[in-house]
Amino acid sequence: MPQEIIDFYTKISNGAVLYPNDCCNLEPFENWYFDEKLIQTDFDIENDVTYDDYCAIKNKNNGYFFEDFGNIALMDLGCAMTYNIVVKGNHYGEIIGEYEMYLEITNKNFLDWFEGCLDGIDEMMI
Repeated sequence: MPQEIIDFYTKISNGAVLYPNDCCNLEPFENWYFDEKLIQTDFDIENDVTYDDYCAIKNKNNGYFFEDFGNIALMDLGCAMTYNIVVKGNHYGEIIGEYEMYLEITNKNFLDWFEGCLDGIDEMMI
């Protein structure tokens, strides 16, 4: 795990309520879900992914897509949209966003991304 997320979850807060509803909040550690075998496989997507590429990649990987490999969902935005942190692969420690079959690599580490959430910079936040 990237050190900044370990520090955040162990020294600052186990998740965070950013909005008064159930979406757009940083998930507590105990709510994280990942497949123990697939989490050890590299997240190998290098660039943003469009809808057409999303479907092709899923078919190539026997029905699995990026959310199954080397990353963990940290925030559920609702409507099949999440923010995830890459824990294995070239984008290690970076936040990625999945927005209804579109993938964005933010090129931000956890702390920079989280600060943007708190400042309201992220246009995907509700």
